[in-house]
Amino acid sequence: MWHIISNVYLIKKIFCVFFTGFVIKIMDDYTDQNIDKMLEKPNIYEAMELGGLPYVLLLLSLAFILDPITSLSLFLSSYVIGMMGSINVKMPSGLYGYQESILIL
Repeated sequence: MWHIISNVYLIKKIFCVFFTGFVIKIMDDYTDQNIDKMLEKPNIYEAMELGGLPYVLLLLSLAFILDPITSLSLFLSSYVIGMMGSINVKMPSGLYGYQESILIL
């Protein structure tokens, strides 16, 4: 009995990490669209065209349903790590990158 329960927990965790990782990759491709065009690198978000946002929301929702603590931790930590390159830049929210990072942490 415990063997089956632990397998289900592990499978849920693996899918949660996979879905969240895919969301992070698509979010990164979205923010790097201009750079990828200049360097002529493939971009998943551009390949998805206008369907990118619904898929990202669906995958993040599924990951959150499977394991909310893991998916939220991975997503927010990727956001903070992504801010490291623009820590002193003013963001669309009106805050600087370091201020947004502090709020998230």
